[in-house]
Amino acid sequence: PHYQYMPIFESPAMLPLHTRYEDLARVKEALEAVSGRILNIRVGGNDLSHAFGLRRSVRDTIYDVRPVADLLVDIVTTFSTQYVVSGPVWEYYSGEGWEEGLRRELSLDLLSGFIGKTVIHPNQIPVVNDMLKVSRQDYEDARDIAGWSSDRQLLVSSSTDATRMNEYKTHFRWADKVLHLARTYGIRGA
Repeated sequence: PHYQYMPIFESPAMLPLHTRYEDLARVKEALEAVSGRILNIRVGGNDLSHAFGLRRSVRDTIYDVRPVADLLVDIVTTFSTQYVVSGPVWEYYSGEGWEEGLRRELSLDLLSGFIGKTVIHPNQIPVVNDMLKVSRQDYEDARDIAGWSSDRQLLVSSSTDATRMNEYKTHFRWADKVLHLARTYGIRGA
């Protein structure tokens, strides 16, 4: 049968700094045999926090748990150019501050290169889907950048709202990702 895979990175075996990079590189090489069938790579933020005996509060993000954050960034750095790597579980789904905390962590997930979020409760789904929508400005700029051809005289221009510079060489991959997210999740305010 044609299986699809979703590797989960949550083992404390990844903690030792002296072997982490080599271990991650070996795993990436081993995944090459099934790379076209990998749907997503997940990370276990809570499992990794457990290895250190730590747990974040509703006021903290996984990025405030520095030993875990550093490991998560190493995983994204190793795998996100080839695979979708989703952000770790946010363990809160009700009570004061849970939604604000989830939004804050998701914002940092996206800024760090994660796409998506593992959810553990139905309350989290609409929040995650909303956060994965792209802004109108990002969508317009991404569409503009993706439409440029290499024979165009200048591959640099002002953004559609004239607030930032767009450059084909440095923003094409970003534009591709934004357009994919817009097709999947939509555009905020559309």
